[in-house]
Amino acid sequence: MIFNRYKLHQALLIYFFVVFVPSWSSAEDLTTPAPTLEEREFTYSDLQPCALSSVELHKKNQAEDYVEPCIIADVQPPENQSNNRSAIITIIQVTRTSCGPWRDGSIIAVDKLNNDNDGKGVAIGFQNDFYVQFRLVSIVSGNQVNLDESEYNRRHVMLLNSTLETLKPQYIVGTCSWDAYLEKGPALAYKTIISTQVGPPEFYEDKNPYVFGMHINSDMYPQPAVQELKFFAETLPGGLSDQPMRVIYRNKSGFFNSTCRAAIDLAKSSGLTDVVAFEYDPEGDHDQNGVTNDLDEPFLQSLADQACSPGSEEQKPALFLCTLIEHDVILERLKQNGCRPISLWATPSTWGWASQNPDVIPYFQGGGQWHKAFQYSDRYFTSGQALLDYYTEKNENADAQYDLVVSYAIPVLYSQHIIASYRIEDDPDPLQDFKSEKKYEFLRRDLVILKADTIFGPVTFDANQRNEGRGAAATQWLPDDTTGSTYENKLTSPLLQAEAKIFIPVPGATDCDSGEFVNVTAIQNDDCILCNKCDSCPTDTFTLESNQQLQCNACPPGSTTTGKDGQELCTIIKENLLPNTLLAFAYVGVSIVWLLSTFFIYWIIKNKEDPVVRIGQPEFLVLICVGAIISSSSVIFLSLQAGNEEDTKWASMGCMTAPFLYGIGWVIEYSSMSAKTYRLFKMMNNPRMQRIKITAYDMYKIVVGALVLDVIVLGTWAIVSPLEYVRRESSKNVYDGLETIETYGECAMTDDYSVFCFAGPLIGLHGLLMIATNYLLYMVRNVEGRYQEQKYVAMASAYAFEVLVIGIPVLVAVQDSVETRFIVLSSIVFLSDIGILCFVFIPKMMFLKEGLPEGVQVGESITTASMQKAVNREVARNSISFSAYSQHSQHGGSDGRGSGSSSLHHSAIPEATSEEEAGSSKALAAPAESCKSTKALSSRVLQDFTNSEIERIDHDYASTSELEEGDHQPRRVSFGDDLTKDETCSGASGDANV
Repeated sequence: MIFNRYKLHQALLIYFFVVFVPSWSSAEDLTTPAPTLEEREFTYSDLQPCALSSVELHKKNQAEDYVEPCIIADVQPPENQSNNRSAIITIIQVTRTSCGPWRDGSIIAVDKLNNDNDGKGVAIGFQNDFYVQFRLVSIVSGNQVNLDESEYNRRHVMLLNSTLETLKPQYIVGTCSWDAYLEKGPALAYKTIISTQVGPPEFYEDKNPYVFGMHINSDMYPQPAVQELKFFAETLPGGLSDQPMRVIYRNKSGFFNSTCRAAIDLAKSSGLTDVVAFEYDPEGDHDQNGVTNDLDEPFLQSLADQACSPGSEEQKPALFLCTLIEHDVILERLKQNGCRPISLWATPSTWGWASQNPDVIPYFQGGGQWHKAFQYSDRYFTSGQALLDYYTEKNENADAQYDLVVSYAIPVLYSQHIIASYRIEDDPDPLQDFKSEKKYEFLRRDLVILKADTIFGPVTFDANQRNEGRGAAATQWLPDDTTGSTYENKLTSPLLQAEAKIFIPVPGATDCDSGEFVNVTAIQNDDCILCNKCDSCPTDTFTLESNQQLQCNACPPGSTTTGKDGQELCTIIKENLLPNTLLAFAYVGVSIVWLLSTFFIYWIIKNKEDPVVRIGQPEFLVLICVGAIISSSSVIFLSLQAGNEEDTKWASMGCMTAPFLYGIGWVIEYSSMSAKTYRLFKMMNNPRMQRIKITAYDMYKIVVGALVLDVIVLGTWAIVSPLEYVRRESSKNVYDGLETIETYGECAMTDDYSVFCFAGPLIGLHGLLMIATNYLLYMVRNVEGRYQEQKYVAMASAYAFEVLVIGIPVLVAVQDSVETRFIVLSSIVFLSDIGILCFVFIPKMMFLKEGLPEGVQVGESITTASMQKAVNREVARNSISFSAYSQHSQHGGSDGRGSGSSSLHHSAIPEATSEEEAGSSKALAAPAESCKSTKALSSRVLQDFTNSEIERIDHDYASTSELEEGDHQPRRVSFGDDLTKDETCSGASGDANV
């Protein structure tokens, strides 16, 4: 920008003294001094058509590009369209080469107007039967870059006056804004209406009656920004006085001066009290160092320091810059100072500078005459943007600017002026009226009060004849709606046309969110001064609330941000993993079950020949121990766990393995008891005394069947919706930036299935198995407790049920407490397994240790009734022996067999005193033969026991009759026979044939 400025200054000092003309044809001519540029006269009649197009001339902006004044366009109505009911209205325009859009819009408008109504032009009059056509003469006065400013001004005024004198036009289309002041005098002198394209209000203060301002008052440019600032300041704790506003502006030209002065005045009138302005003369030299203020960097930096000094981050001023080239230095200094303005309005934000600095411009506000989002239209184009598209389509590489829309709207406005002025005339004669000074004045007044709708927007004129039909086009560079990564200059006012709301405060001035801090490096180094300057807090640091902190707070000792950036709290995560002491408790419990099971297996093997073990069926007793080992092993897998950041693979595997082991082990335990009991039941429940064979293999089918059903349910569970180890948050406590999170791990189903979809069938299956086992045990309740476990298993079942009744409600109550839940689950498993083992094996061990009562045979001990009778018999036997011995002693008998002995040994049987006694003694002493009925009564049976009673007792002691293969009559056997023989009485253990 500085380089271009120096080039501009150099170019304005170039003076061209030689002009080559065609008349130079002789040596004599060459000796004649050539006229200087100031001496040349330029008239309309001398002008030739331009050799270049308007678009090409627009790009002739170099010092070497000399352009002779010429006619760029002479647009006239179509031929053969004029008649006595038509008139041709002449419009003229004079522009410099660089004003292409300012003249090309008028050319397009006149062409459209003339082709209205099939080439007749614009219809006017009450009957709309009179047509007005337009002639537009557009003149290029030269290239201002290679001419002295005064010379260009001389040419411009000379050509305008000459054209007014020659063509006597009805209207003038104003030139570019910076030359507009040259045309006010000629318009007044020739009393010709001119629509100027300039905005500063001072231009219209002389109230030239023929000057009408098409442009919106440029003082309105910052108005929406100031109003939005006021609305925001009202939300601050201190109200309007809390919001500072700083304005840096040039006092030259009128546009910069009046625009920022209008912002200052509006702010103060709105109630903002902290408003400070810094005005400077761009052409001055404050320190007399030979550098003008607009190029003096130290001077411009001092302005920035005053507007936003270093260390004033919390002040957050709203900045307004009315600058031409100075803003680059000012903005850089503001960044160095760490300034974070709450908003920034700048004149160049709607110029080409904004497009050239896409990284700087985000969230800048600005103002202008027109915006592409305007939806104003006319009968030729749907919007101003449609006009620009039409222009670029017709002129490749053309520079389509908003000025094209303004210049296009001026001839259209003139046509509406004529239509309105003659709307009630039957025979309009506009040419005569324009020639009449009096009627021309009426026409001029009609324009003063005209209200027209144009593609530039509504047009009405105020007391100074300046357009006030709408507000200025306020804009702000905001994120693009589609990508969000690029920025677009969006329309924010007028409200009815706006496409976005003004964004204030800008991101760079807002408080940082919790978990963020103000990054000073970003403020100083980022190109975008208004963009977000907040950055995420590094790992293990935090900010609790919205803040303006320049650094984050360090986490308290023992807490972290779990490896994450941008955290608003430091966290202590209590994982509530099972402590080692509790795991040790669980493993000790498992060990106890395993040791008991191993010990009982050893005891079974050691005593496998003992009737207590044999009739208890050792193969199933071993299975009960194995089931307890498997069931208790579930606790090991239940103890698998994982922390919050650990892999849960093994813990999840344990979740599904635990129910498998517990279910299978439990089923083995109870199905084994069911199988052995069912076998005993089948042998004892044989009223026809038939020979039956029940092997252990047959009973294994019961165990396998129950296992299959259990595995089917468990397998379906594992496939459809397996349990997974998940960590859940049980509670959260936040205090002073420290978040304490209580978490726990549990086995859970991660889909929509309920755990009872699978646990329900398992519970039902286990319940039926328990009921069936206890039922079978009840059916063999008459078997002596030495050989069946009805009472003890019932006690174990009741015990297990009691454990569940107590344990399940406790589990529900403490489900968030990992330790308590684990203790309860482990205890349920331990107590169930230990209870079954102890209730099954400890009584058997006690029976084995005690042995059978003296004289009671194994066969007699099978049923409770036979056992009781055998015991009674032995008591009776002992009583008879004792009585006989006493009588013998009283008679003084002593035959040397036990004399004087108190023993009741079986050999002390007295001699028979009669045949009956001898018969009885022989019968009592006779051995049992091959399962035939025996009489075990002692020879000491009292004399009053009759033979019939002995037979009855013998019958009661007789075993259940059975039919051997090939026999036709029941055969009585004694329970006292050796149970190791192939044929025994019912109730024998092992794979006995009954």
